[in-house]
Amino acid sequence: MTAERASQPLHVGLNLLYLLPGEVGGTETYARSLVAELDALAGDDRYTLYVNREAAGLFDDAGLARCTVSVCPVDAARRWKRYAYEQLRLARRARSDGVDVLHSLGYVGPRSAHCPHVVTIHDLIYVGFADTMAASKRRLLRFFVRRSARHAARVITVSSASKAAIVDDIGLAPSRVTVIHEAARRDLLADRGSTTDDDEVLRRHGVVTPYVVAFSSASANKNIPALLDAFAAIPGGAHLEDGRACALVLVGRVPADGKIAATIDRLGLGDRVVVTGYVADADIAVLIGNAVVFAFPSRYEGFGLPVLEAQLLGVPVVASNAASIPEVAGDGALLFDPRSAAEIASALATTLGEADVRDDLVRRGRMNAARFSWERAAQATREVYRESFLGSPGAA
Repeated sequence: MTAERASQPLHVGLNLLYLLPGEVGGTETYARSLVAELDALAGDDRYTLYVNREAAGLFDDAGLARCTVSVCPVDAARRWKRYAYEQLRLARRARSDGVDVLHSLGYVGPRSAHCPHVVTIHDLIYVGFADTMAASKRRLLRFFVRRSARHAARVITVSSASKAAIVDDIGLAPSRVTVIHEAARRDLLADRGSTTDDDEVLRRHGVVTPYVVAFSSASANKNIPALLDAFAAIPGGAHLEDGRACALVLVGRVPADGKIAATIDRLGLGDRVVVTGYVADADIAVLIGNAVVFAFPSRYEGFGLPVLEAQLLGVPVVASNAASIPEVAGDGALLFDPRSAAEIASALATTLGEADVRDDLVRRGRMNAARFSWERAAQATREVYRESFLGSPGAA
């Protein structure tokens, strides 16, 4: 190995064909934050971003200096066609562009490439939450994720919990899987500071203070029915120590099966629960930042970015003790068993009813959030690129 090769600037291709803006949640935050920090790092490395047609303008306002966007003739919403393009044409396109390392940021990448291939596998939801997925989707995802991982030079994942699951399910050597933690959105505090009238945002979403906030999504792993059961079961009701009643605000979409609405009706919570639907990023910062408590009852997460976002914004966190969440929350959250509505209710009652508990969680939460940095994540990711380039793709 020559010194010249070891110091050679790299041309890295970033496979972002999975991105559906506003639809893929934390994996979009991962992509946008990592790209911005890679672009900002000192050095001569350069990047080509391979995006689908839906994401063609996603990085237009990012002010990127070392990145070139390459729009591929495929729609991410057409999953089979995207997979086919990814497997059959993306590697040829990257080779034509002179890419030295190809990094697929969304679980799946081409089986073969002319250069080392790195893949980020955020979680193994097809294992950790298999009972919520259609069997055909579960088998398809497992096939492509396993094949991508086994033919990659290196696998990146976002938590030690996810690494353990990947090593166990896919059978990779632990040395081939690198844990690189995520961080809260780099523009979260800027979003919070850019809004001059929080009251207007709250009014627009039908929210009245005080309230507990939680994130919902179309995925059932967010465990919202258990949170609703717990909210209804809080002894004496959801009140602050001064007697004020608290509402529950669910930010984001809910599953389309109607179970959330049915649970709200069954529990008689119609006048105490607000479901916002889709919310823009800037409004999310306001909705979290004005809450008295952030609740995160998820049964499975590869990382759990919303926990860090709430901690960074100075909101007390009560959260699940499942999967990666304790690793991310550190000692800055009051943890509970997400399978027990009674435990969730107890955590909420303790936090709502004691200002000292909330103040302590805010202090410890901010200290915990400071452990995570997108700059450090980008530096570690670039080291994986360099190590992959100097080694060989291999297969396990």
